[in-house]
Formats: sequence, structure tokens, C-alpha cells
Amino acid sequence: MRRATTTLAMALAAVGCSKGSAPAATGVVIGVTSDFPAGSSLGQLDVHLEASGAASDRSYPLGSDKGLTNFPLEIAADDLADGAPVSVTLKGMLGTIPEPRVVREAATRALGGQRLLLAVNLDLRCQVELPGGTDGGTPPCQAGQTCIEGVCSDPFVPPSQLVPYDPNWPNTLPDPCKPPAAGKAAVTIGAGESEFQPTANGSVAQIFYGPQGGYHVYVGFRTRNLRRRGTVEKVTGAIPAVPSQNTSYLGQPFSLSPQKDGSCTLAGMRLQIATKFDPNQQVEPLFGKTLIITATATDKDGATASDQRTVTLSNGFQ
Repeated sequence: MRRATTTLAMALAAVGCSKGSAPAATGVVIGVTSDFPAGSSLGQLDVHLEASGAASDRSYPLGSDKGLTNFPLEIAADDLADGAPVSVTLKGMLGTIPEPRVVREAATRALGGQRLLLAVNLDLRCQVELPGGTDGGTPPCQAGQTCIEGVCSDPFVPPSQLVPYDPNWPNTLPDPCKPPAAGKAAVTIGAGESEFQPTANGSVAQIFYGPQGGYHVYVGFRTRNLRRRGTVEKVTGAIPAVPSQNTSYLGQPFSLSPQKDGSCTLAGMRLQIATKFDPNQQVEPLFGKTLIITATATDKDGATASDQRTVTLSNGFQ
């Protein structure tokens, strides 16, 4: 495994050291992290970098084996003039599928005399919807926007909001979900397709019919003192009245969304409870039955927390 670094050579040539240019320390390093495991979920990362009017394209073969690139990786644009525009487009590819699995854009401006870090994450909630819209992915954003934490947003980040580049940034970057004096880790199960919704024991969980023929309920998390990136959320379900019913198992690292109260949340996790394709796994016998949801969240520091909720499945689906 190696951390890749590429520098935009054309930007160096375009800006050079002409009179009036900013000090050589002026630059922007794009630090890329990913919820998608390198190799198994993304096989290649295509990078288009622009700075001061110059452009560079490069592709990284991804994986954990020797000679392949793993996350985090760095993309640097150096020796820039004060105020020089910097933008990057990242496309995560897998196998022979021509469409990218995820697309992320980011942009900022150089700040004279400083080398800044522009942190960019490839979020699982931004997995691109394939043609036909049957995979449950996110529809493409309109021009001028990019998917950030599952929401189409402005890709531009003002330089005043960036931090100075530190070679150890994957470990030292301030984490709003786990402050330095973090206490005991905690996780609370909730619901919500796009936003976290608190859920009490005994509440009704609405059943939804999914795009691939499955029936699911939405599960959400509220966490405290767990890492924003790389925290693995594991969710299981059990229906005591129908013990033969199979429910899906979720166990992936999703990025958390910081909230004003200091907590961090995650919404939109689909816990499948039935499928139309298996006569022994139909949804109708589940109407009104009790569903026990168990969740555990563990971050890369080893901090872990668990929760359980008992809900009642709705008498129908949407």
C-alpha cells in the first residue's frame, strides 16, 4: 500500500517565479479519503486537476496490494499565485463499468504564503445512480454542484475555512464528531431517509418498497465521540414472530454529519426485511409485527458503542 501524491507540473510552469508571484510555499494539497474500500469497491480513481488555468489528468489503480494506491491520497498544486483558482474532479471507477460509481468535485483559491489542505471525502451516500435508476444510487447533481454527504452542494470552499497542510493530516485533522477531550462513545438508533429522526421503542417503522424488489425500513444513527470518517456502523434486525424471516446485515463505514448540538448523525441506511423474489420471504406476513433493531458503531481508534430499538412494522408499504 502506498499514499499517492501528484503535483500539477503544468501549474508550476504556468505560474513559475515571475515578478510579483506569491512565495513558493503557496499551494493547495487535496487530501482524499473514501468510504469506498480501495480495490473491492473502487478499482480506479480518475483525477482532473486545474490550477491557474493549467490542467492535469491522472488515473490511480486502487487496492491494498504492493504497487497499488490506497486511501488517503494527496493531490498537490504548488507554487501558485495568491488567489489562484484550484479545482479537482474525482471519479471513482470499478471494473469495466463505464459509468463512475462516485463523482466528487472540490474547489478553492490559493492563499499567499500558505500551503493549505482541502480535505475531500468520497461518500457512500453519493454513489451514482446507474442508468435506469434501479440500484438505489444518488441522481447526478446539476452543473455547478457536487454530492457531499448525500446532498448536492456548492463544491467551493473558501480558503479561510481550510487548515494549513500537515503531512500527518489523516490523524491530526480536527474531527467535529470526536473532539480531543472526547468522553465515552455513544450511539442512538433512529430512523429517517434523508435526515435523522429520533425513534422511541414501540413506534411504527414504515415499510418501503425498494428499486430492486426488496422491502426495507430506514435506520439512522446519532453518535457522540466517534470518528466522523471510517466509523463502521453494523445493523441487524430480528422479527421474533417470524424467526425464519431473513433481514439484511449492514456493516460499512459511512461518513457522519456534524450537528449543532455536538452530535453527529447518519440517515438513510436500508435494513431489508423481505423480497418479492422469494416466496418464503414475503412482506405481507410482517405487517404489524415487532422488529428488533440492533446497532454497533466502531471507529478506527477502537471506540465502540451499541444500541437497540424495538419497533412495530407498518400495516402496509409505500
